[in-house]
Amino acid sequence: MKKRIIEKEIVKDIARGMTDSELTLKYNLSGDELRSIFKQLANVRAKRIQTLASDLRSGMARSELMKKYQLSTEGLARALKLLLEANAISPDELETFRSSRDEQRTLELKRHSVGKKSVKAKELLADIRAGMDDAGLMQKYGLSARGILKALNRLIWEGLMSPSEIAERRSLAKTVYMPVFECRSCGDIQFSKVEKCLRCGARMKTLSGEKSDFSF
Repeated sequence: MKKRIIEKEIVKDIARGMTDSELTLKYNLSGDELRSIFKQLANVRAKRIQTLASDLRSGMARSELMKKYQLSTEGLARALKLLLEANAISPDELETFRSSRDEQRTLELKRHSVGKKSVKAKELLADIRAGMDDAGLMQKYGLSARGILKALNRLIWEGLMSPSEIAERRSLAKTVYMPVFECRSCGDIQFSKVEKCLRCGARMKTLSGEKSDFSF
């Protein structure tokens, strides 16, 4: 097996919780060889952090970052947290990024009545993060329960909101049912139930489990 492939597989195995002794046995490596791989991976990670921070400062949009670095919405959220922890960006830079042009877009959503409603993503996000429940959102924006579900789905797919935020809203009984499944290894997100990740083949975990009275 080529060295680059081994490194990628080792990263996946580490994410699955495999120990150093199990890794050396699986890949027939000595302790020194494994430590050398760890050092190279750390260097790659540090370079990736700096490159991501540079792209963020340049004004690259969320969708562009997700495409370039092959990140899910949840993966991007974790990457931003990592940048902060590594002091690669400041809290002010993160806030500037979060209020960037992506949040200025409008969402075209169906209303209770005939026709569509244009909703500013920034305003909707502010209400959601301020703790407004779905009943309040439905009343303010003239949306049905199905419309709110689609709005939350759009916010996630466009990288403006993370699945964990949806899971938190559900735990506080603030939102309608939306199943969210995350890959344990690469962080990819699926909205339909699958046993294994379509990207890397690792097992999926459920971020939101129990069903509510809503069904579509």
